[in-house]
Amino acid sequence: MARLFKKTYPKTHVVKGPDGKAVMVRNTKGRLEPKREPVLDADGQPVMATARRWSIEYTGADGRPKRKVAYTDRRASEKLLSDLGVKAERVRAGVRDQTTEQLVGPIKEHAAAYKAHQEAQGFTANHVKESLARISQVIGACKFTRLADVESGPVEAFLVGIQQDRRDKSGKVTKAGVANRTRNTYLISLRAFINWAVDTKRMGYSPLDSIALLSEEVDQRRERRAATADELVRLVTAARRRPLTVAKALVKHRGHMLTDEGRQRLGLERALIYKTLALTGVRVGELRESTWGDFDLKAGWLNVPARTAKNDQAADVPLGDALVADLKGWSQEQGRPGPDARVFAIPADLCRVLKKDLAFAGIPYKTRDGYFDVHSLRHTTGTALANAAGIPGKVAQKFMRHKTRRLTEDTYVDKRLVDLRRALPALPDVPIPHLDGPDVEALRATGTDGRTAQKLPPGRPETLPAGSLRGGLRGVNLRRKGASSGPDRSIDEKPTDAKQAGNTSVNGCGDKHLAPRGRAEVLSGQGANSTDPDEIRTRVAGVKSRCPGPLDDGADRSIRDVTPDQNGEAADPSEAGRTAQQFPEV
Repeated sequence: MARLFKKTYPKTHVVKGPDGKAVMVRNTKGRLEPKREPVLDADGQPVMATARRWSIEYTGADGRPKRKVAYTDRRASEKLLSDLGVKAERVRAGVRDQTTEQLVGPIKEHAAAYKAHQEAQGFTANHVKESLARISQVIGACKFTRLADVESGPVEAFLVGIQQDRRDKSGKVTKAGVANRTRNTYLISLRAFINWAVDTKRMGYSPLDSIALLSEEVDQRRERRAATADELVRLVTAARRRPLTVAKALVKHRGHMLTDEGRQRLGLERALIYKTLALTGVRVGELRESTWGDFDLKAGWLNVPARTAKNDQAADVPLGDALVADLKGWSQEQGRPGPDARVFAIPADLCRVLKKDLAFAGIPYKTRDGYFDVHSLRHTTGTALANAAGIPGKVAQKFMRHKTRRLTEDTYVDKRLVDLRRALPALPDVPIPHLDGPDVEALRATGTDGRTAQKLPPGRPETLPAGSLRGGLRGVNLRRKGASSGPDRSIDEKPTDAKQAGNTSVNGCGDKHLAPRGRAEVLSGQGANSTDPDEIRTRVAGVKSRCPGPLDDGADRSIRDVTPDQNGEAADPSEAGRTAQQFPEV
């Protein structure tokens, strides 16, 4: 069964009153709208009108008749009817899925199915409500009516728009744009909805994969601060006393008239809520859903079930002795309820109540260090663990139930309250010695004979004053540091064979390169105690060893003789100066 037709409907007109204005009536939803009546012809029959767009009717994949509004063009409507009929037949035959048919369905129907899916998965009512609200806001702003209409472009434009400040005609900011974190929550909610549509074969792919999340660290609009120990005590005390202090203003609570006994109980409950949040690090949503069966007051543990945990993983949190005693007293106050009873009746507007308690305690809600809201009590837990001596970072991460240690230390530790002086005992003690007169004179002298050190004058080595080299020059062996062991050979000794000739050279030049830093050794030999410059030049004269080094220009040339010329000067002052540099500074 497949047919193409145009719907007909009776024409109507707006009913106007004596003043010429439209008469307003309420519809079935209680909303005001203009009253309409059918247009009648001369015979009193309603005048029928024909719709502009074609409608199609065909048999769906489930065998039931389906009707859809097509296009104003007849041929396009006929093609749509043919395509839907063929696809439905293929689905019934098991050849094709229903993805294409689902794409043209109203997106609100898919959103309702997604809501049922979240509820079946065990998500909290508040999570489902907020998630669907964000999805509906994006769909409405982007004007998506079908899943096939979902594209990345309109979604990106929406995300950019909500981060921009709203200004009036004078340019004054009337509403600030949202931070990256809020922007990411919209994208995450919509992306989860589209991914669910892909998993259930309602869509072929997700068009939102190209939209990336923004860094939340670079755009934090709401910095939280942790409470000090004094502020926490003042807050708990204020919560305990405020209901009695404002008795005239606090008359009803949850629809019941309050007495002084009820106000005392209400103050005790709020004080214990703040104390439990600060000393356990649990989230307010987790504590709101906790029952007495989750508390083991004998062993001192709180079990956070997976159904209420943020990461969907069950965890056990230890309880201190003082907190256990307070919880036992609260259990007696409630008449020892059963394991399924809620421990606390935490209001949905706890943040508003906290602001009043902070004002009563004289604690500012907002300072230059950040805000103090309900989640700041969890930051207080992380900061207290960081300041405690002997608690490893891994233990603090486990206590806070974080996935990474970095999240605990960077986000949930208030750097302002970290006691850095605890690290001072770990630093070494470095004393500076005191020097008196004899110590200074002793350090100024060098050698074993107590003579004052003399600096090498600039110039050639023959200008060195006599006696500056302690013990004179016995012989020079500029040998590479760490060379092979063996008998030391002076440069004026001749090798006995070819093998020794290859190993006898300046700086131990059996190697192919001259080391940039040599080591001068004073060896025993004839004239070892001589300090005469002429004798030194004579002993050094005739040194020829082909040792091209890294300081050379690459040419294979010998070290020049340093025998004095006719004028008594060295043949090559630069080469003599470089040789002098190989001597250690004494």
